[in-house]
Amino acid sequence: MNPPLSVVIASHSDRDLPNTLASIRATAGDAPEVIVVDDAGGNPVTPSHGATVIRNTYRCGVGPSRHIGVLAARGEVVLIVDAHMRFLPGWYDSLLNRIALHPDWLICGVCLGLDAQHLDPNRPVGLYHGGTINVMGPDANSKFHKTQVFEAIWNKTAPEDNAEICCVMGASYAMHRSWFLKLMPLHHLRSWGEDEVMLSVKTWLAGGSVRLHHGLRVGHRFRMERERVPFPIPREDTIHNKLFAIQTLLPAPLAKRLTSALRVNPRYGSYRAGADAGWAEVACEQALNRSIFTRDFYWLAGKFGLHLPDA
Repeated sequence: MNPPLSVVIASHSDRDLPNTLASIRATAGDAPEVIVVDDAGGNPVTPSHGATVIRNTYRCGVGPSRHIGVLAARGEVVLIVDAHMRFLPGWYDSLLNRIALHPDWLICGVCLGLDAQHLDPNRPVGLYHGGTINVMGPDANSKFHKTQVFEAIWNKTAPEDNAEICCVMGASYAMHRSWFLKLMPLHHLRSWGEDEVMLSVKTWLAGGSVRLHHGLRVGHRFRMERERVPFPIPREDTIHNKLFAIQTLLPAPLAKRLTSALRVNPRYGSYRAGADAGWAEVACEQALNRSIFTRDFYWLAGKFGLHLPDA
């Protein structure tokens, strides 16, 4: 008998993974299937807490690793989380009750901000309720007001429970496995970046809905300023992911405008490094999207009041 829910975790030498697994079992018991995709980390993940471990033979990145995990999952519903999370009791039944009758929903949990000195999800240092998309505009969190291009950003206010939101954020996202496989949102990404945008925009444009669920409250450990990035993220991969999202999700005139903005934006590094990468993948993704999209991004921008740049 297949489990109702599978938890999918991508990990690349994440030392906090055992604590994440322990937290899942402490709050949900043996009910969920847990799949860890070890993305060719330096120290292979040792199976524990009843988790199934899949080890990539080479580094794929977080998006493709999550895709691999969902392919292996047996649950009707999949919950995608990071490898450094802390769960509050009650999330399992609350999530399944909310999503059971909604096969085209993408659910975002409430993110409880934690760090190395504050790891109790009952006493978070921050509280975050999903996000929206800065299509092109100043970065509100930068004192230099650098321009962001097609970036997921936190919501400034806390929407009510079950409210529709533009974009998931916070590293706890749930949907029916069949919906994920229809969208195929992550397998073309590289290293890290754009997961939230791809999951959310593809859900909306394919006729689904993105919802905030207050019953799924999960602590996410963020890096403190003095902590180093645990693994290198090639700049050419981040620009590839952004270009891929822009070219496959946006109407041609808007995609052309944002692509031009990337050429002169030092925030995103070397445009040329990603400009000629993966365009066969782009063509395949565009063909898939034409077969499943019932809306376009202009519709989404109107629904959530997203500011669009002039052509």
